[in-house]
Amino acid sequence: MKFSVIIPTCGRSAQLDRLLECLCLNEYQDAAEIIIVNNSTQDQQPQALLKKFQKKHCQLKLITESSSGASFARNAGARAAKYHHLIFLDDDVIIQPHFLTAYAKAWQKFPAAKIIGGKVVAKKEKGYLNTAEQRTLNGYDDWCFGKTAFILKPGLLELGQTVTSANMSVYYQKKEHNLFDEHLGRAFLPQIQLGSEDYELCCRTILTKQAVYYTDDSRLEVINVVSEERFSPEYLTARYWSHGVELATIQQLLNRKFPEAKLGKFNFWLLCMSVHIRLNPTALWRTVRRFLGIKRELVRLSNYIFTQPILDVRLRK
Repeated sequence: MKFSVIIPTCGRSAQLDRLLECLCLNEYQDAAEIIIVNNSTQDQQPQALLKKFQKKHCQLKLITESSSGASFARNAGARAAKYHHLIFLDDDVIIQPHFLTAYAKAWQKFPAAKIIGGKVVAKKEKGYLNTAEQRTLNGYDDWCFGKTAFILKPGLLELGQTVTSANMSVYYQKKEHNLFDEHLGRAFLPQIQLGSEDYELCCRTILTKQAVYYTDDSRLEVINVVSEERFSPEYLTARYWSHGVELATIQQLLNRKFPEAKLGKFNFWLLCMSVHIRLNPTALWRTVRRFLGIKRELVRLSNYIFTQPILDVRLRK
């Protein structure tokens, strides 16, 4: 089995250098091409890295995507791919030496899958989580750092669950055109980026009766290296604000594509909450505590509710 490994990057040459080094040390590297998608027309560092690593990996190429946003970059990488089995990685993750081999074995185990994802673990950029506040934030807000700890059991996922595009493999055919919906993974307002394009992709895949699997194979575990400033209440409040818009956007998009799913105005929010509570009954009390004690939850919910009429008009255009 051969893979196209797609890495969108934007102004993070040091992190990209580290990831490329990891990929070139992988035992399965000869059966994979690596596509770097430079999402900044001003950044020339990826070109320098291309020259450096082409000596170590003959199937390494660089393309540029001028439309700013992770979805545009990932879709450009998918269109440029030679192989049907894609692996998406963020440029700031660290992978293990048997990572590509483990994905090959995962596809042998789940040959009918559309998407397979592995575990993501968050690690602070400089050292350990050395304050009580940082440890608390990492525990309560793990999804903000790309962690997949909320998926309790490996296997087939259901609507409302997701794997993350920081560590995701997809079976892709060219006729699909855009894999990621470009209403997400892009700028929403100046200084505000919308994410959750991987969440929308997983929900859309499940609604089309295709299989999404999560595997806890330790060889597929990647480390998401998180910068210091993201371990702050200010960053997390902004992230919850944008996530409310993301959930509302996903609901609007899915309502248009799958009216038979009857997600309604607020059913998607309730669905997301119920999935986690059903899989982990202790999450009910945790959710109540969060709404009572953490204002970020109210920010997310209010944004989810009040942006829906605006999005309804915007997405019709």
